[in-house]
Amino acid sequence: MPSFEVTSTAEGAGSQIVVSGELDAYRGAELQAVLKDHLNAERRPIAIDASAISFLDSGGLRVLVDADEQLREEGGALELLDPSPQVLRMLRYTNLLERFGLS
Repeated sequence: MPSFEVTSTAEGAGSQIVVSGELDAYRGAELQAVLKDHLNAERRPIAIDASAISFLDSGGLRVLVDADEQLREEGGALELLDPSPQVLRMLRYTNLLERFGLS
């Protein structure tokens, strides 16, 4: 099974979450659980280091969009840091680059 890892650190009042490996529907549940913990703890802003994501499918993208939607309801947004070429390709394909402040 391909590797996947999620680590997170508190930074001031916010959080940075580092995701590496293949983010698909199956592994998205692990990221979703981490995001939920940070959302429930009201840690803002939340940034995801997406530089080491080697694969992103629609299920993994759904986790990112759901977290972004929740943050937008509160007046914030999910920040994607240094997205990998695979992440950028999926965001371009789904017309979501601007949603995450990318171009």
